[in-house]
Amino acid sequence: MLVAGVALTAALAAGTVGCGSDDEGTAATGADGADTTSVEADPPAPPTKAEYIAAADEICTRFDKKQEVFKVRSKLTDQIVASQSTEGADEVADAVDAVADQRQDLTDALRELEPPASGRPSDYFAAREKSIEVTRDLADTWDDYGKGKADGPTVDAALLAELDALEVNAKQGKKYGFEVCSAPIKDKK
Repeated sequence: MLVAGVALTAALAAGTVGCGSDDEGTAATGADGADTTSVEADPPAPPTKAEYIAAADEICTRFDKKQEVFKVRSKLTDQIVASQSTEGADEVADAVDAVADQRQDLTDALRELEPPASGRPSDYFAAREKSIEVTRDLADTWDDYGKGKADGPTVDAALLAELDALEVNAKQGKKYGFEVCSAPIKDKK
Protein backbone atom coordinates (compact mmCIF):
# COMPACT_ATOMS: atom_id res chain seq x y z
CA MET A 1 0.00 0.00 0.00
CA LEU A 2 2.92 2.32 0.59
CA VAL A 3 5.63 3.00 -1.94
CA ALA A 4 8.93 3.02 -0.11
CA GLY A 5 10.72 4.78 -2.95
CA VAL A 6 8.62 7.96 -2.90
CA ALA A 7 10.91 10.87 -2.01
CA LEU A 8 9.50 13.45 0.34
CA THR A 9 10.21 17.02 -0.70
CA ALA A 10 8.97 20.47 0.20
CA ALA A 11 8.83 23.56 -2.01
CA LEU A 12 9.21 27.06 -0.70
CA ALA A 13 8.48 30.38 -2.43
CA ALA A 14 7.56 34.12 -2.38
CA GLY A 15 5.67 37.42 -3.18
CA THR A 16 2.90 39.95 -2.15
CA VAL A 17 0.91 43.03 -3.16
CA GLY A 18 1.02 46.51 -1.71
CA CYS A 19 -0.63 49.84 -2.21
CA GLY A 20 0.96 53.24 -2.39
CA SER A 21 -0.22 56.79 -2.53
CA ASP A 22 0.74 59.80 -4.57
CA ASP A 23 -0.24 62.44 -2.02
CA GLU A 24 1.48 65.74 -2.52
CA GLY A 25 1.82 68.58 -0.05
CA THR A 26 -0.71 71.38 0.10
CA ALA A 27 -0.05 75.11 0.07
CA ALA A 28 -1.14 77.30 2.94
CA THR A 29 -0.35 80.68 4.38
CA GLY A 30 0.20 81.43 8.02
CA ALA A 31 -1.34 84.28 10.04
CA ASP A 32 1.50 86.59 8.98
CA GLY A 33 0.92 85.73 5.30
CA ALA A 34 4.11 83.66 5.03
CA ASP A 35 4.03 80.62 2.84
CA THR A 36 3.77 77.57 5.11
CA THR A 37 3.63 75.07 2.33
CA SER A 38 4.57 71.66 3.52
CA VAL A 39 5.63 69.06 1.08
CA GLU A 40 5.21 65.53 2.22
CA ALA A 41 7.85 63.21 0.96
CA ASP A 42 6.66 60.87 -1.71
CA PRO A 43 6.34 57.34 -0.44
CA PRO A 44 9.26 55.15 -1.31
CA ALA A 45 9.08 53.58 -4.72
CA PRO A 46 8.12 49.93 -4.75
CA PRO A 47 11.05 47.56 -4.98
CA THR A 48 12.30 46.48 -8.37
CA LYS A 49 11.57 42.93 -9.39
CA ALA A 50 15.20 42.02 -8.66
CA GLU A 51 14.97 43.55 -5.16
CA TYR A 52 11.68 41.75 -4.54
CA ILE A 53 13.16 38.42 -5.64
CA ALA A 54 16.22 38.95 -3.43
CA ALA A 55 14.04 39.76 -0.39
CA ALA A 56 11.81 36.75 -1.02
CA ASP A 57 14.76 34.42 -1.49
CA GLU A 58 16.21 35.74 1.80
CA ILE A 59 12.98 34.77 3.59
CA CYS A 60 13.01 31.35 1.92
CA THR A 61 16.62 30.87 3.02
CA ARG A 62 15.63 31.52 6.64
CA PHE A 63 12.76 29.04 6.40
CA ASP A 64 14.98 26.50 4.62
CA LYS A 65 17.09 26.37 7.78
CA LYS A 66 14.06 25.20 9.76
CA GLN A 67 14.33 21.60 8.65
CA GLU A 68 13.20 19.84 11.82
CA VAL A 69 9.58 19.33 10.70
CA PHE A 70 10.78 17.71 7.49
CA LYS A 71 13.21 15.44 9.34
CA VAL A 72 10.50 14.28 11.73
CA ARG A 73 8.12 13.65 8.85
CA SER A 74 10.71 11.63 6.93
CA LYS A 75 11.74 9.59 9.95
CA LEU A 76 8.17 8.69 10.88
CA THR A 77 7.23 7.90 7.27
CA ASP A 78 10.26 5.65 6.88
CA GLN A 79 9.31 3.77 10.06
CA ILE A 80 5.77 3.11 8.83
CA VAL A 81 6.94 2.07 5.38
CA ALA A 82 9.48 -0.33 6.88
CA SER A 83 6.98 -1.86 9.29
CA GLN A 84 4.09 -2.04 6.80
CA SER A 85 1.90 -1.23 9.80
CA THR A 86 -0.68 1.43 10.48
CA GLU A 87 0.78 1.98 13.93
CA GLY A 88 2.13 5.52 14.16
CA ALA A 89 0.15 6.81 11.16
CA ASP A 90 -1.45 9.43 13.41
CA GLU A 91 2.04 10.72 14.27
CA VAL A 92 2.88 10.93 10.57
CA ALA A 93 -0.38 12.84 10.02
CA ASP A 94 0.65 15.32 12.71
CA ALA A 95 4.14 15.67 11.21
CA VAL A 96 2.70 16.24 7.72
CA ASP A 97 0.35 18.84 9.18
CA ALA A 98 3.36 20.57 10.78
CA VAL A 99 5.00 20.71 7.34
CA ALA A 100 1.83 22.31 5.93
CA ASP A 101 1.84 24.81 8.81
CA GLN A 102 5.45 25.75 8.05
CA ARG A 103 4.64 26.18 4.36
CA GLN A 104 1.72 28.41 5.32
CA ASP A 105 3.94 30.47 7.64
CA LEU A 106 6.42 30.95 4.81
CA THR A 107 3.66 31.94 2.39
CA ASP A 108 2.31 34.45 4.91
CA ALA A 109 5.80 35.93 5.41
CA LEU A 110 6.24 36.26 1.65
CA ARG A 111 2.86 37.94 1.27
CA GLU A 112 4.04 40.64 3.68
CA LEU A 113 6.70 41.75 1.19
CA GLU A 114 5.91 44.83 -0.82
CA PRO A 115 5.71 43.68 -4.45
CA PRO A 116 7.33 45.39 -7.39
CA ALA A 117 5.21 47.71 -9.52
CA SER A 118 4.48 44.78 -11.84
CA GLY A 119 2.72 43.01 -8.97
CA ARG A 120 3.20 39.74 -7.23
CA PRO A 121 3.50 36.46 -9.10
CA SER A 122 -0.12 35.31 -8.74
CA ASP A 123 0.45 31.97 -10.48
CA TYR A 124 3.22 31.22 -8.04
CA PHE A 125 1.06 32.04 -5.03
CA ALA A 126 -1.81 29.98 -6.41
CA ALA A 127 0.58 27.04 -6.74
CA ARG A 128 1.85 27.60 -3.17
CA GLU A 129 -1.69 27.57 -1.81
CA LYS A 130 -2.46 24.41 -3.79
CA SER A 131 0.65 22.68 -2.42
CA ILE A 132 -0.40 23.55 1.14
CA GLU A 133 -3.91 22.24 0.49
CA VAL A 134 -2.58 19.00 -0.98
CA THR A 135 -0.19 18.57 1.96
CA ARG A 136 -3.12 18.95 4.37
CA ASP A 137 -5.01 16.35 2.31
CA LEU A 138 -2.01 14.05 2.73
CA ALA A 139 -2.17 14.53 6.51
CA ASP A 140 -5.85 13.55 6.42
CA THR A 141 -5.00 10.51 4.31
CA TRP A 142 -2.37 9.38 6.81
CA ASP A 143 -4.92 9.84 9.59
CA ASP A 144 -7.47 7.75 7.67
CA TYR A 145 -4.82 5.10 6.94
CA GLY A 146 -4.08 4.83 10.65
CA LYS A 147 -7.79 4.36 11.36
CA GLY A 148 -8.07 1.63 8.75
CA LYS A 149 -10.31 3.65 6.43
CA ALA A 150 -10.00 2.39 2.88
CA ASP A 151 -12.63 4.51 1.12
CA GLY A 152 -10.42 7.53 0.41
CA PRO A 153 -7.25 8.08 -1.57
CA THR A 154 -4.28 5.88 -0.75
CA VAL A 155 -1.22 7.32 0.94
CA ASP A 156 0.74 6.65 -2.26
CA ALA A 157 -1.76 8.63 -4.34
CA ALA A 158 -1.76 11.50 -1.82
CA LEU A 159 2.07 11.54 -1.75
CA LEU A 160 2.21 11.69 -5.52
CA ALA A 161 -0.39 14.49 -5.57
CA GLU A 162 1.75 16.43 -3.09
CA LEU A 163 4.90 15.91 -5.15
CA ASP A 164 3.07 17.04 -8.30
CA ALA A 165 1.82 20.19 -6.54
CA LEU A 166 5.30 20.95 -5.24
CA GLU A 167 6.75 20.53 -8.73
CA VAL A 168 4.21 23.00 -10.18
CA ASN A 169 5.03 25.43 -7.36
CA ALA A 170 8.77 25.15 -8.06
CA LYS A 171 8.24 25.67 -11.80
CA GLN A 172 6.12 28.78 -11.20
CA GLY A 173 8.78 30.15 -8.86
CA LYS A 174 11.56 29.49 -11.36
CA LYS A 175 9.46 31.08 -14.13
CA TYR A 176 9.13 34.27 -12.05
CA GLY A 177 12.85 34.34 -11.30
CA PHE A 178 13.10 33.04 -7.75
CA GLU A 179 16.12 30.95 -6.91
CA VAL A 180 15.81 29.76 -3.31
CA CYS A 181 12.03 30.08 -3.29
CA SER A 182 11.69 27.91 -6.38
CA ALA A 183 13.94 25.08 -5.28
CA PRO A 184 12.28 22.17 -3.52
CA ILE A 185 14.11 21.40 -0.33
CA LYS A 186 14.97 17.89 0.62
CA ASP A 187 15.36 16.38 4.02
CA LYS A 188 18.93 17.05 5.11
CA LYS A 189 19.66 13.84 7.03
